[in-house]
Amino acid sequence: MQRYEAGDSSDQGFTTSDRAARYCGVLVNKAAEQAWSAAQDIDWQVPPQRPWWLPRRNHVILASQFMHGEQVARSACETLLPRLPQGPFRHALGTQIADEARHVEAYARYLARIGDIAPPRPLLVQALGHVQDWQGSAVGLVLATHVVLESEALAIQQELARDFPCPVLQQISRLSARDEGRHLALGRVLLHAAALPAQPIEVRVDLHSRLRCFWRDCAAAAAADHGLAFARAAPETRLETGWRRLQARFRRVGLIGAGEDSRFAKASV
Repeated sequence: MQRYEAGDSSDQGFTTSDRAARYCGVLVNKAAEQAWSAAQDIDWQVPPQRPWWLPRRNHVILASQFMHGEQVARSACETLLPRLPQGPFRHALGTQIADEARHVEAYARYLARIGDIAPPRPLLVQALGHVQDWQGSAVGLVLATHVVLESEALAIQQELARDFPCPVLQQISRLSARDEGRHLALGRVLLHAAALPAQPIEVRVDLHSRLRCFWRDCAAAAAADHGLAFARAAPETRLETGWRRLQARFRRVGLIGAGEDSRFAKASV
C-alpha cells in the first residue's frame, strides 16, 4: 500500500472490492428506507420547551451550535467527496450529505420557532477550516468526518436525548442519531478499503496529530455549550473522557496498532 501525500488523486489508496460495493449498496438502501422530512416527521405543533433554570440566551446558543455543528459535518463530507473514487463510495457518501443537510434544516426550523440564532463558536469555525484546508491524505479526511465528527455527534445526541427536556429537540436527536449510526458504518467501510493499519506508522502518527487538533476544536466548543445547560462535568473533564473514547475508536479502526500506544502518546490532551 502506498504512502499518501498531499495532492493525491481521488482514487489512490481505496480498493473498491465487491464486498465493499455491496455493503455501500446496503447503506444506500437503508438511507432511502430511513429518510425523514424535517418539515413532516417532527411534530412542530409541540412548542419548544426551555428548562426554567436555563436562560433564554443559553438556549439559543446551545441550539445554534447544534445546527452549526451539522453544517461543519456537511461541509466536511462535501470536501471528502471528490477525494473518493467514482462509484459506490461516492454514492454512499452522497446519502450522508443529504442526511447532514436534513439535520441542518431541522435545527434551523427549531431556531425559527424560538425566534433567534447565535453565530458559530470560533473554535467550530476553526475546525471547519482544518477540514477545508486539509493538505494530507484522503484517509485523513475519512477519519475526520467518520470517526471524529460522527463519534462526537453521536455522543452529543445521546446526551441531548438523556438530559434536555425539550420534546422537539429530542425528536430531532432521535432521528439524527439513527442517521449517525449509518455514517459510522460507512466510515468503517472506507477505512477498510484504504487498508489503514497497513499505512507506515509515521503516516499514522502524523494523521493522529492532525486529528487531535481538529477534535480539540470541535470537542472544546461542544464542552462549552454543554456547560451552558448541564453541570454533570467540567469542560476539561468532558474533554478527557471524550479523548479516551476517541482513542478507543482509533484503535478499533487501526489508526493505532497493538503495542503502538507509546508512539502516539505525544498527542494526548
